[in-house]
Amino acid sequence: MRRRYQTEEDLQNERDVADALERHYGLTAIKLPDNSRADFLMHRDGTATSVVEVKCRNVSSAKYETLMISRSKYYALLDWADRGFKAAIAVRWTDGIGVCPVPVEHTLGTGGRRDRGDALDIESVVHIPIDQFRMI
Repeated sequence: MRRRYQTEEDLQNERDVADALERHYGLTAIKLPDNSRADFLMHRDGTATSVVEVKCRNVSSAKYETLMISRSKYYALLDWADRGFKAAIAVRWTDGIGVCPVPVEHTLGTGGRRDRGDALDIESVVHIPIDQFRMI
């Protein structure tokens, strides 16, 4: 089994983003189990409307031209969309929160973290242009 790197602080950061999405869109966010391949199910009055993958970055939205996300996570969001849900990626940068619906224009590549010495951190990724995100 692969080591889990997500900390309680990471989970709180995700929840903070979900809280902002709730306020902005008038929805309620429910944390999904790890095997769901998305972070939150969003609903209004008990009717599920969408799923969101949340990313928290410690840089401004202008630092990079694209957001890099695991290809498997992106394709999992496409699977949710195929099942009738709206799917989105929400990113908290140091200068705000951006939301991008999926599917979206993107390119494929290889990338990931190299600072943990974990060979499994390098994988197929999707690069989404930052201009595809709408700041809320």
